[in-house]
Amino acid sequence: MEKREKIKFGIIGFLVLADVFIFFFVVSFYTPHKLKVVFFDVGQGDAIFVETPSGKQFIIDSGYNNLVLSRLSREMSIFDRSLDAVFASHPDSDHIGGMPDILKDYSVGEYFDSGVESDSALYKAVNEISFYEKISTSTLSSNNILDFGDGVFLEILWPETDLFDKTGDTNKGSLVVKLIYGNTSFLFEGDAPQSVEKTLIFKEGKELDSDVLKVAHHGSKTSSLPAFISAVTPEFSVISAGKDNKFGHPNIETIDTLNSVGTKILETFVSGNITFESDGDKVVQR
Repeated sequence: MEKREKIKFGIIGFLVLADVFIFFFVVSFYTPHKLKVVFFDVGQGDAIFVETPSGKQFIIDSGYNNLVLSRLSREMSIFDRSLDAVFASHPDSDHIGGMPDILKDYSVGEYFDSGVESDSALYKAVNEISFYEKISTSTLSSNNILDFGDGVFLEILWPETDLFDKTGDTNKGSLVVKLIYGNTSFLFEGDAPQSVEKTLIFKEGKELDSDVLKVAHHGSKTSSLPAFISAVTPEFSVISAGKDNKFGHPNIETIDTLNSVGTKILETFVSGNITFESDGDKVVQR
């Protein structure tokens, strides 16, 4: 091939690559950015991934093993090895089991928990890795509000530090948080029992109303008080549980309670990963 032809093909190749780059830049610029929330299918456990319109990313809980890593790899670029924040609702193994792997494999901006303590080796490992990796750690309680920009806020509804025993029932100290974007919202309950739900009805009232509810304690009958579900009135209710799990989750009483408010029930053991997007005005399932 002559030198002129090589130059010509080189120029053509450059122009094609430039066109592709410009196309993707324009599409990215003009495509309206949305809030994305993904409820990972991690078996009998919880793990929720959130990406804000500007690309900030955080995860709430991590399931019971490192399966969460493969789930994250499908949502995040292979070149993206950082999370702006990680939240542990409480230190039970089906909520922090994958946390050591996340803290070691990703650069984590901040680590948040509810202050509930545990004597488990897993809980101690999470604390040790956080210290070794020099990850900023904070304890959250009711009335804390985290601002992620773009009009995205995470409002902490529970725990109220004066009302629970940090060394008692870990479920009673679960983080209950409300993710707000514009006129839309998601409510994540962790494993909060009915006693906590009763308190939240009194404290929050109509403010509990949300488009999407992460049903507490994998659909156990110890949670999902009818009055609480009526206060939330979710359009969608997500149950994160393992197929044929030994606990019998979700309980038929919980399903009946959810059905009574006309919510659409979605289950990870049936649907796999469950994804929602919000433009600030409406939440849609993807």
